[in-house]
Amino acid sequence: MIKRNYEYKFGVEVSIGDGKFLIRHKLIGQAEPKDYEDFPLPHYVYEVAVRRVDIPSDEYRFIYHGSFNDLKKGKKRLSEIDLVLAFRMTLEDALAFADHWNVDDFARDYGIDKPSKAIKLWKTCQNIYEDVREKLKLTYSDIHDIVDTLIEWENEDFKSDKVDIKTLWGEVYSKRFSELSKGVKK
Repeated sequence: MIKRNYEYKFGVEVSIGDGKFLIRHKLIGQAEPKDYEDFPLPHYVYEVAVRRVDIPSDEYRFIYHGSFNDLKKGKKRLSEIDLVLAFRMTLEDALAFADHWNVDDFARDYGIDKPSKAIKLWKTCQNIYEDVREKLKLTYSDIHDIVDTLIEWENEDFKSDKVDIKTLWGEVYSKRFSELSKGVKK
């Protein structure tokens, strides 16, 4: 993977139900098929960072894989909707762990035949669940509510009074993020 040193310059502040989050991203490179067995086509790779705005919290960061079509079009910046959906997907990964009592149930529900792959994915989802709970101060119920709200929002063509997105660019973004960063660990 080609590493690049891009800075965060764009983010969204999103209200979902009672919670409010700042979501930002940066392009960290381009992955080739040989880099990831589950991604057969080249694509951009992003680091996405999420922080709660409504209460003091740490920043939760995760890797998000873009699509081949975005790479083909040269789309290096994720849209507002892309960022919110990336957040929803990582919360769904957290629930994939939380909703399964053991790795065997997890493997069966997700159609994973290879035990080593099932264990690796289950542990990855466990780490995501624990990080989201600790860093974003979300309960199991909070995570479910956010995921359900975002699925409903997507099914309503991204129009809902339960989700409000405010785009932050340049100086406005920098000022808002620095306000949130004072005294909070990254």
